[in-house]
Amino acid sequence: MDDRRWDVLFFSGLDPVQRDSVRAIVQRHRTRMTEVWETVRPRFDSMRAQMDSEVARQLTPDQQAKYRDHVTRYRHQKDSGEDRTGSEDTGAEGHTRGRRK
Repeated sequence: MDDRRWDVLFFSGLDPVQRDSVRAIVQRHRTRMTEVWETVRPRFDSMRAQMDSEVARQLTPDQQAKYRDHVTRYRHQKDSGEDRTGSEDTGAEGHTRGRRK
């Protein structure tokens, strides 16, 4: 979920003092979490590439093209914060993932 949607959905229920405290906590940890993600990301990207290759070998050329298009759109949405479902994306398909810096 992108920052704006997170703000609306979560922060709207907090009083101003709570909102400021929670934002400060998140901001304080964000830098370290991003640093950790950056150390893990190369391995994650390698695993994802291997998975994509294995999937592609099971598909016809037309299906491979559709799969690549689907994956490209999905990952772009995840990376740009568009149409996220769930929390702020700290898991397998991406992490604040270089997204909420």
